[in-house]
Amino acid sequence: VGSNDQTVITEEWANRLRISLNGKCVVWLIPNRSEYVRGVILKVAAFYRDTVIDIRPWISKDRIHPTPNGYTQLAKQTQTAECTSVTRSLAK
Repeated sequence: VGSNDQTVITEEWANRLRISLNGKCVVWLIPNRSEYVRGVILKVAAFYRDTVIDIRPWISKDRIHPTPNGYTQLAKQTQTAECTSVTRSLAK
């Protein structure tokens, strides 16, 4: 889910997205969007015990994208992220 995405983010949408992923390790980059969107992503990530990385510490003046150094730091964090993901479903 990127800062430029126009998708309406709901918990149901984020859960469907998460279920569709086939990787053993999922890392969510938390965008600099509304607190509601951030909360939805954090909730779904917590349910699956996924790793989350917040981009806010490296946000540029446009308040959307990371700084050049921020991209470097985010790349390093994703490469060294611990995998704690589990397979489960929020579907009711």
